[in-house]
Amino acid sequence: MGIKEEIREFGKSIGIDLIGFTTAQPFDITQKVLEDSINNGFGLPHLNRILLQRCTPRKRMPQARSIISVAMSYNISPEHFPSRPDAPFLGFISKHAVGMNYQRVLREKLFQVARFINKFTPVKYRIFAGGSSMVDRAIAQRAGIGWSGANTCLYTIDYGSWVFLGNMLIDLEIEPDRPIENQCKECYRCVTACPTGALVKPNVIDPYRCLSYITQMEGYISEEFRISMGKKIFGCDTCQQVCPQNRQAIPSDHPEFMPLIDPSVDLISLLRMDKEEFGESFEKTVIGLGNRDIILRNAVIALGNYRDNRAANVLKEVLHQHVSPVVRDHAIWALSQISRFD
Repeated sequence: MGIKEEIREFGKSIGIDLIGFTTAQPFDITQKVLEDSINNGFGLPHLNRILLQRCTPRKRMPQARSIISVAMSYNISPEHFPSRPDAPFLGFISKHAVGMNYQRVLREKLFQVARFINKFTPVKYRIFAGGSSMVDRAIAQRAGIGWSGANTCLYTIDYGSWVFLGNMLIDLEIEPDRPIENQCKECYRCVTACPTGALVKPNVIDPYRCLSYITQMEGYISEEFRISMGKKIFGCDTCQQVCPQNRQAIPSDHPEFMPLIDPSVDLISLLRMDKEEFGESFEKTVIGLGNRDIILRNAVIALGNYRDNRAANVLKEVLHQHVSPVVRDHAIWALSQISRFD
């Protein structure tokens, strides 16, 4: 058995669903896309410039010769989710955010892989997952993990787009895998279903309009997007939920991604949590990495979108008691929505 097969078998034994291999050569096509985005004033310029640096793996590790790409499914079966709270006002959290912080999980799995390889031969390596990562989807695509869907998510044959990605640069020469054929059927349901029109056309996304980005950014949310958010308070799964490929996705039973929080949150209770309660509830998830006021701002918007006078009292509490001017401003908007439709 060769080194690739040994690594794959070990990866499976520790819960990694897919492992692919590619070279440490630059990602020229991705670099060209990012350069065009910057030149045309499209997308997130600061992020694009960071990603440009990550298109050349050897800028991050000069001695890198190969990249190991890994994927883990978070498509947890519905029976593992708790029943919805018995509350009149619920906010909804994206499927990817209800389990353990995936960045920690993937890094630990990749460290285990590195230690396993070191049993065969001493290697130098660098591990990336989440915020410190490289161009994950481009790496996974070239490594034969999956293909880029019309909604720009990385799709896999067995697990759909419900996967977390991580990668490892390594100074070991490993035979690269071949990319797999794009299997999207050109239905483009994701494009038409996007609540804000962020999918400008197949394979092109305007991140400024994407609710996944909008619900996680700091500061004020444009009134243009507040109605479109509906009851979402963190992330957006719409383009993945409507995708026929994802209907066939194999359910996951990874214990790390079992729900730590309910994807349906009682908005009234959430807005009345103090910092300690909030921390205890979300600290092990990716939500715990961000600013608490972002979630409270989104919860206020969701309440406004219920347009129900029963939510007015808690919104008034937020307006008079919360220290963040951003959260208070959105509370004013939410109260105006209730009064308009009362």
